Amino acid sequence: MERGTGAEPAWERLLGDLAGQLAAAGRAEQRAEVAERSAALQAAALLADAVRGARGGEVVLQLRGDAAPWAARLVDSGPDWLLAERGGRETLAPMAALTWWQGPRSPRPPVGAVEGRYGLPLALRAVARSGGAVRVRAGGRAVVGLLGRIGADHVEVVERADAEAGPALRGWVVPFAALEVVERL
Repeated sequence: MERGTGAEPAWERLLGDLAGQLAAAGRAEQRAEVAERSAALQAAALLADAVRGARGGEVVLQLRGDAAPWAARLVDSGPDWLLAERGGRETLAPMAALTWWQGPRSPRPPVGAVEGRYGLPLALRAVARSGGAVRVRAGGRAVVGLLGRIGADHVEVVERADAEAGPALRGWVVPFAALEVVERL
């Protein structure tokens, strides 16, 4: 083919087509990499990250041992617990007792080292320091009393004739794995 006739030389067309194919392959590879990284981030996300994104919002919770789900405002959460308020009453529950929830979906990035240490034992110690009677439910049984000693994997509930005063009747030791809910009375 001659130059100046308006016809593009065969090699020029071939190289232009090849450049277009390479550019398309590069874009496809980039899309695949973005999708792979996104899937990896989602796979690493924890339930606690999703729940933390709903702080301050209205949620519906179903906890192990509950007869029915209930609506509440999610006040706070930690790596393995959540604090909800319903009807003016605060309820602390281990994340492991959550069977499902509905609410705002705004997942947060994983917590840092400091917030990650604010686990269930520290949350229970804060409740114990605040004093006042609580209802603790575990294994289908509810006990009213005061929180006593809190270990790394269990909590002691001191049952009293009158939860605010009076002689202790007996203590219940509840493993965190069995703990369903702690409600402030």
